[in-house]
Amino acid sequence: MIVVGCSKSVDISEGNAGMSMLERATVTLRGGFEGIDTRAFVDDELHLFWTADDRISVFEGKTYNQEYRYEGKTGDNKANFTPVASSGLHSGSDLDNPAYYSVYPYDKETLISQKNGLITYALPSVQQYADNSFGLGANTMVAVTKDMSDTYLSFKNVCGYVVFKLYGEGTVIKSVTLTSQAGESLAGNAVITASNGVAPAMEFKDDGSLVSTLTIYCGEGVALGATADEAKGFWFVVPPVTLSNGFAVTFTDINGVSITRTASGSRKVERNKVYRVPAIELLFQADFADKMELGVYSYDADNHKVTTLCQYNAGQDQFVTSANSFRIQNLDEGYLAGVTLPSSTITEGNSYSVSVMLYGIDGYADGTYTKTMVAEKVENDKVWLLEEGDSLGFIINTK
Repeated sequence: MIVVGCSKSVDISEGNAGMSMLERATVTLRGGFEGIDTRAFVDDELHLFWTADDRISVFEGKTYNQEYRYEGKTGDNKANFTPVASSGLHSGSDLDNPAYYSVYPYDKETLISQKNGLITYALPSVQQYADNSFGLGANTMVAVTKDMSDTYLSFKNVCGYVVFKLYGEGTVIKSVTLTSQAGESLAGNAVITASNGVAPAMEFKDDGSLVSTLTIYCGEGVALGATADEAKGFWFVVPPVTLSNGFAVTFTDINGVSITRTASGSRKVERNKVYRVPAIELLFQADFADKMELGVYSYDADNHKVTTLCQYNAGQDQFVTSANSFRIQNLDEGYLAGVTLPSSTITEGNSYSVSVMLYGIDGYADGTYTKTMVAEKVENDKVWLLEEGDSLGFIINTK
């Protein structure tokens, strides 16, 4: 399926979107508090691994939230953690059900209730891009030992996963935003029920913190592959939820151009399962009038797609211009393109009968043509000429 243009909404066709189970990670605590494995990335077989300097919260049978740091290297699936120096180490009130409780990732605001061990944690609305994985710190996990004599923590995922595979030649993604169309909460303060050997459960707190969007930010941008086989995976960590009216997803490129697609109907995201959306092609192209380089272009107005046929390169191409004619050529590359205007005075919005020379230009037989072209834009001695029918465009300099 292809998506082209700016700020368009199209319905997503799911195809045979599959679910597969994520393996849980494990951690060993030795002597006091050393181990954990929660991870920030996933390999091709959906195993979880630690990332260097990962941090976790550990409640050592008490209500005090102690920060621990992973001492190993990225890629291990078992780990040793050491406590980060803190004046509150080993402090806090005793839990009614004493055991080691742990949460990944560490957040100093994470709380545990003394009576029933319920964990209050803020699920983030912003996640960072990671190459074909979820972002560092995005995947919330919890673990509970049998009692204080048990030093083995088996981490379990709290959330599920929605993965978009994206490709598109020349496309660079800045962010992807997932929105529940019926307003179901996707992030905010949650209460997590965690017990030894039992899958965790969670529910959101209606305390004004809840939002119905999740956003993956991509830093300086992520360049997509040109084909479906080269597609990049964008992983959303999503709380267990039934999206009663489906979801919308907005893709934004580095130029701020956005495309929104929607999936209607009920969609269920389950804990510890991966929901994969079939690969989507994204082509973000500016309108013809937004192009700036002198040259010849092919323009598909319906899809906002601009294809460069030839473009002036200073120092390589020959360039000739006057008040009513323009020509660029490169004999080594074997092309020549030129246009002659009927007048030296060109008014934006007006149509003109123009003589066009095209030699060595893909899609056109060599020769001279007479075409009716509209002056789409006139600015700083430049003229943007677009053939009626939106197929051939010239950006020329009249001085």
